[in-house]
Amino acid sequence: MSIFKLHDAVIDDFSRYVQSFFSIKDNRINSLVEQELFLNRQLWPDVLIQLNPSYLYAETVEDMVKLGKLNKLCAEVFRTKQNQSIKLFQHQKEAIEKALGKKHFIITSGTGSGKTLTYLIPIFNRIAQLQSQQVKAIIIYPMNALVNSQYQALREYAEAYKDRTRRECPVRFEKYTGQETIDKKLEIQKNPPHILLTNYVMAELMLDRPAEHNFVDRATSGLEFLVIDELHTYRGRQGADVGLLIRRLREKCGNPGLLCIGTSATMAGGKKDSKKDRQEAIAKFGEKLFGVPFGADNIVEETLDRSTDHRIQPTPEVLKDSINADLPLMSADFLVNPLSVWIEETFGTEIEADGTLRRKTPISLKQGAKKLSEITGVSEELCMKRLQEFLLAAIKLSANQEMPLFAFKLHQFFSQGQTIYATFELPEVRKLSVEGEYYASDGYSASLFYPLQFCRTCGQEYYAVYKSEQDKVFKPYYPSMETSPLDDLVSGYLMIVPEAQAIPWNFDSLPPEWFNQDGRLKPDYRDYYPQLYWVRPDGSYSESKIPDSRPGFYQPRPFLLCLNCGEFYTKREKNDYKKLVGLSTEGRSSSTTIISSSVLKHANEGGITKSGQKVLSFTDNRQDASLQAGHFNDFVMVSLLRAGILAAIRKYKKLTFANVAQAVDEALETTLSDIAQNKQLDPSSPQAKEVVETFVELIEYRIYEDLRRGWRVMQPNLEQCGLLAIEYNGLNELCADDNKWIAIEPMAPLTSNKRNETLKVLLDHFRRKLSIYASCFNQTKQSQLKKKVNQYINERWGFDENERLRQSSRFILPQYQRINENDLSLSKSSLLGRYLRKTLDIGDNYDEIVNNILGNLTSAGLLRKFKDRETEYVQLDAACLIWKECDLEKIPFDPVYSGRVIHSQYDKEAFKKANKFFRSFYSQGILYLKNLEGLPHSAQVSYEERQEREKRFKDGELPCLFCSPTMELGIDIADLQLLHLRNVPPTPANYAQRSGRAGRRGDPALILTYCAANSGHDQYFFHHQDDIVSGIVRPPQIDFNNEDLIKAHLHAIWLGKVNLDLGDSIIELLVTADPNYPLKDALKTLLMLSEGRFRECVQEAKDVVESCSLDDSATSWMQDEWIENILRRSPEEFDKSFNRWRELYRAADHQWQIACEKLRHPLRDRDERKKAEAQRTEAEHQKDLLCNFGTTREESDFYPYRYLASEGFMPGYNFPRLPIRAYIPRAKGEYISRPRFLAISEFGPRNIIYHEGSKYEAGRLIVPPGGLEKRTLKAKICSVCGYFHDSFSVDVCENCGSVLDGSTSEIINLLEMQNIGTWKRERISSDEEERRRFGYDISSHFRFSPEAGGEQRKREAFVMGESSDVLLKLVFSSAAELFRINHGWRNRRENGFCLDMIKGDWVSHATDTNSESPSPSTIQIENIELFVKDYHNLLLFYLPSDLGNIDESFRATLQYCLQRGIEQVFQVEESELASERIGLNDKRAILLYEASEGGVGVLRQLVTDRDTISKVAKAALERCHFDLETLEDKKTKCTHSCYECLLSYSNQKDYPYLKRHLVKDFLKRLMMSTMQPITAGRNYEEHYHWLRSLTDTRSDLERKFIDFLYSTKRQLPDDAQKALADYQTIPDFFYNPNCCVFCDGSVHDEPGQRAKDEIIRNDLKNLGYRVIVIRYDQDLAAQIEKYSEIFGKGREDK
Repeated sequence: MSIFKLHDAVIDDFSRYVQSFFSIKDNRINSLVEQELFLNRQLWPDVLIQLNPSYLYAETVEDMVKLGKLNKLCAEVFRTKQNQSIKLFQHQKEAIEKALGKKHFIITSGTGSGKTLTYLIPIFNRIAQLQSQQVKAIIIYPMNALVNSQYQALREYAEAYKDRTRRECPVRFEKYTGQETIDKKLEIQKNPPHILLTNYVMAELMLDRPAEHNFVDRATSGLEFLVIDELHTYRGRQGADVGLLIRRLREKCGNPGLLCIGTSATMAGGKKDSKKDRQEAIAKFGEKLFGVPFGADNIVEETLDRSTDHRIQPTPEVLKDSINADLPLMSADFLVNPLSVWIEETFGTEIEADGTLRRKTPISLKQGAKKLSEITGVSEELCMKRLQEFLLAAIKLSANQEMPLFAFKLHQFFSQGQTIYATFELPEVRKLSVEGEYYASDGYSASLFYPLQFCRTCGQEYYAVYKSEQDKVFKPYYPSMETSPLDDLVSGYLMIVPEAQAIPWNFDSLPPEWFNQDGRLKPDYRDYYPQLYWVRPDGSYSESKIPDSRPGFYQPRPFLLCLNCGEFYTKREKNDYKKLVGLSTEGRSSSTTIISSSVLKHANEGGITKSGQKVLSFTDNRQDASLQAGHFNDFVMVSLLRAGILAAIRKYKKLTFANVAQAVDEALETTLSDIAQNKQLDPSSPQAKEVVETFVELIEYRIYEDLRRGWRVMQPNLEQCGLLAIEYNGLNELCADDNKWIAIEPMAPLTSNKRNETLKVLLDHFRRKLSIYASCFNQTKQSQLKKKVNQYINERWGFDENERLRQSSRFILPQYQRINENDLSLSKSSLLGRYLRKTLDIGDNYDEIVNNILGNLTSAGLLRKFKDRETEYVQLDAACLIWKECDLEKIPFDPVYSGRVIHSQYDKEAFKKANKFFRSFYSQGILYLKNLEGLPHSAQVSYEERQEREKRFKDGELPCLFCSPTMELGIDIADLQLLHLRNVPPTPANYAQRSGRAGRRGDPALILTYCAANSGHDQYFFHHQDDIVSGIVRPPQIDFNNEDLIKAHLHAIWLGKVNLDLGDSIIELLVTADPNYPLKDALKTLLMLSEGRFRECVQEAKDVVESCSLDDSATSWMQDEWIENILRRSPEEFDKSFNRWRELYRAADHQWQIACEKLRHPLRDRDERKKAEAQRTEAEHQKDLLCNFGTTREESDFYPYRYLASEGFMPGYNFPRLPIRAYIPRAKGEYISRPRFLAISEFGPRNIIYHEGSKYEAGRLIVPPGGLEKRTLKAKICSVCGYFHDSFSVDVCENCGSVLDGSTSEIINLLEMQNIGTWKRERISSDEEERRRFGYDISSHFRFSPEAGGEQRKREAFVMGESSDVLLKLVFSSAAELFRINHGWRNRRENGFCLDMIKGDWVSHATDTNSESPSPSTIQIENIELFVKDYHNLLLFYLPSDLGNIDESFRATLQYCLQRGIEQVFQVEESELASERIGLNDKRAILLYEASEGGVGVLRQLVTDRDTISKVAKAALERCHFDLETLEDKKTKCTHSCYECLLSYSNQKDYPYLKRHLVKDFLKRLMMSTMQPITAGRNYEEHYHWLRSLTDTRSDLERKFIDFLYSTKRQLPDDAQKALADYQTIPDFFYNPNCCVFCDGSVHDEPGQRAKDEIIRNDLKNLGYRVIVIRYDQDLAAQIEKYSEIFGKGREDK
């Protein structure tokens, strides 16, 4: 097989898996699914092929040495493994020469293009010249994995150099990531290397910690090179932090000639940008990040080349000959073959307008074959075959000794087919869709699309609906929506009656079990009686017939009766997921598991080498990495067990309790090293025997555990697949013996078969409830087994850390009451009792009859009877169990839990089909499943574990690694060919980096991407695959105009100047003997700088801040004394920063004291003592964590420097500021943290947290000292505009001026979100598709921060249309105070959560005296709503009233159009930008805010760049399927909105409002609009007249200049004739923050005036001002166009 065959095999497996879960009764729906999804490959379109381009070669390193450009050391070090001098690509040479000329540069090129050598060679060259012992170069990487990878590459160069020369490499290098041992760190500090490989956090610590100052200080270091790798990843707050770090490093090292180098993926501003445009955009970004001048000539782009002979013209005739000829076997022949040339031109490169080559946009191989077929006339099938053969042949050939001729990657996208949608119309004519739209027609009173669910037994379709009694309407219900623990909405299922039938269903068709003996419906079932309604396509309904309606039967959840087949369920079966299925049952987790296991299953046949048979799977959330690993391992281990059972049965024909475990162990074919903890254990040792015996006992437990009732929906067991029959030894004989049944009246007249049928149901029920008398369920034996397993068996096969082994349940005889939690009832009202009464027609003497039946079963050895105190119970005797193979395609229903109504109404032929996929899967599974294992790799995993997992994965010992973006950048796993993406990455850059991990040595690679149906982001790129596979990477946005950002770096400068080592633990800084935990006195003294040192600190800070070129209009807080005041208050702020640590430590200490007090005296209650001991241990673990004991110091959240960063005192980079922490009781305990705006939901009451393959429930708030009452707040929210007031006594809104009364405001009882405690839930299973998340009702509210003068900090602008009409008013505020309020679980009638204010436990009701946590609570319960607050950039969009009647649909649609447009233009993730609609009437606004930590710096662009709103509108129109020129609808089947355009998982509540056609014309107007700022309260028109009034009456040029700007709608100056504060001159015009414009008339030609002008303008430039001169004797338009970055582009240029 080949990579193509491997790809086809995976598609086949996934297709069979998806189809195996459903059957559809309706022929139209079934045909649609078959045609659209499977035949048309809608869920897995044709695979894209991407040919890796060749690069243009230049000269070798040795050649450059001979030319005198490089030191000879470079030629000796930089050689290939074949000892040849490395041949440089043209772009490498160009970059190296820039470095040699001491020019800053940024190299931007693709993965594998050799960017690293462009800085390593110049660095080695300089070190060889100087022979210095100082640090000469610091290379900063965004991830430690990159540092490790680069360090290993340097070691290989150094070792090869030593092998060749017998000398140590004279260039010393070290990695310094914070993960080295203490001894290693001290060694590096004592003997600094020439080259330091590090990350930005450690670079920060080099400036902060005294021990590392010698790396960077001007007095001790000789720093000459600063390299920032992967520049495109530095965006938003993190990018701004790194930009300030660079400036501080440059200031600290004291070298004005420090060479700044950046590497990046290929970046561009747009798809059609020229090379010059790209270089200018990157240079602008580089200048902002580094703070040094960059021009377009400082940007080096990759230089591509053709591998084949481009002189050959592949004409149709020669192509046809090539197709029919033999494959070329030699490289030389291959490169001149016309088909090879055509392949490279079609799939590889194309020529730009300037003649340079660029990468071709990928197309599918099928498209290529079709194109080749059209050119040559050869059949498409043969063309496809020959293309594959040529590509595979090229892999085996090479033009040089390293890479194949054509290295290629296959990109396969999969989409989830979540469900079918249909309208409320007759089945024959209803509209059907697989797109997920909300509306079904273009009209505004359209039919609604409702999700369909299908009966798992017969395939009957049901509409999933919400029923609104008040509005008399059915609304679509989406089963995938976030859940609420207490769902108050009435949701259920509706079946439309077909035209061919009258109203067929009636009262008599109900299950007999629903009725009392008097024939009345039981009270429990009255609400579930299917009700007849007449429904219209718009969802409205009536109890009687109305026009344009059809009859339908509605039943609320849970689903209890199928109206087609008569399958019915008990009320205890509340999980509808087991009864009904959508189009695709699979979700992300199952799909990832199936795809990953399929790839590995077929890898060997696909030609993948043994070491390369591994899958790297990416996800964007660390919790999802844990969830996926848990899902995968659970799926594999359960499947392996079942495959082993099936193989053993097939070998031995039948198995009994005596041999089942040994037989399955034998079938599994495990070796000692497969199962033992001790890998070196001698198989002949006594301990080896213990290991094997323990393993057999473990397998036995797992076999019996798997006997329970169908506990996996997504992974049906052997019985559900029709492969396994459990029989009971002696049952046939017992049933055939009539004498045994004479005295039991209901059983006596039955035939032997009928008795057997009835009693088998009873025994099956015992078995499926695990009421089995077996040694593996004995509590004592289990305790011993667990101890042995933990000692002998490895983690893969062993028990989970906190796994609770299942003990057998007990069926209590009817006359007794249950006494234990494992007891099950046999009373006449029990499930089994109801079945027996229904089947045997038992009368009043139920207890006697059942006891007699049980007596017979006991005497036959089928049951065992026991006595516990006075209570008797029975269990199934394991000795009677027989495992046998069967082959059933129809799976019988379980009559205890469900049943079949025997009535003419129902389809008697309907049956549940055996799952074909798993029948095959279990039959083939053992060999390849045996060694499958997957582990998570994320920042939540400790460094040591990550390193160990990386090594195992690289060595091929770990087949699957599920990682967050921790392994995205630059990790070189040479033999990796198989890559999976659990979701579409945020940007093309992320996709390129992730896909770039595969095929690095030229092997063909397969990249598989899963796209969820309810993710708008995933679906957009599923339909625009080339945009993510080869899309443009835009230069990131960086915003320095952030007060908190600057303040944190000023604190860092101060701390560096204090020169104080904070140690490894916060406890070393505080006096813990004092209950207030104050700073130590000696420390307080050291924090005070002398006046001289303080002045140095102020100057250094000013130099750094000045180099940021802050925007004066956005930084009004930056007053003359601001920097000095911040630095003076630094000691005080330093002290305050430890307050949250003090709270955590005090709470832990308080818990410890209470527990110790309880344990001081003997406790009679064992449970109370255990609880107290657990609380004491937990408190001790918490204190150890807080004191940073026993952890890698830089890795701990409570390492002093990292802690100060998380508190916002120091720069935070990617660490959340002031996070909410959750204590996880795992091993010795750990804290995990989330940014507050995520924590308000992720750590919300009773939500589930996924961590390291386990689940934890957010069960309580950790009560801070002084109690929770002190954290409460009564706030008043203005309903008119959404403004937040922290005092409920405010009468007038501070924002909109509305009078705040009961109709315009709301008073809310708030509690600020605190750190939380959790407890462990059940282990992650393979039924976990997505993280289980509760749906919360969360709203956002804002408050503008005050300026220095007390005014609100905001910036306003109008968006003006072509006719100068106002389209939008924009209000932007940087660092506005944003509040997120969690009002309670979604779909609750009452707001808020009930909380025990003493212990912090969540409870169900205000009157509830029992906590839901393991610790009982007191009864002080209050209803509160949670809130968090932070400072974020926000932007408000107001629609003017003169636009007409703007309804909520227009606003909602515009909201998501603007959000999607901004996401597209700036390449930000949906999670990084949040939007809501807030306010009422004319004050109703669309609120957008930057949700990610520290923001992403994009919203400001909408009020500073005049054309950004136009670009956003353009992107939104494209996203909404409209042609930009004609507005033609390019996707007519999307009638209103779909997941490809506006719908997403997060905006489900707005589905009814989203109608893309509503905003089409408005977006078109926005596309032609410009942003015009409101300056000092003046709009554009008013500001123009104001500026014109200030012009010099003697200067026509000034008026011409301002008139030209106005007439072309360019950016107007902020001021005119403004006297500068720091220089005595008055420019004609001024642009904030620092641009002076002089309009020079003829008077300025006079020599004296010219000399004076020159002096003034040079002085201004030296002060940091930008000076622009407009001359009277030059073309005005050309001069203004030259400075378009200041004046903007005119309307005529758009």
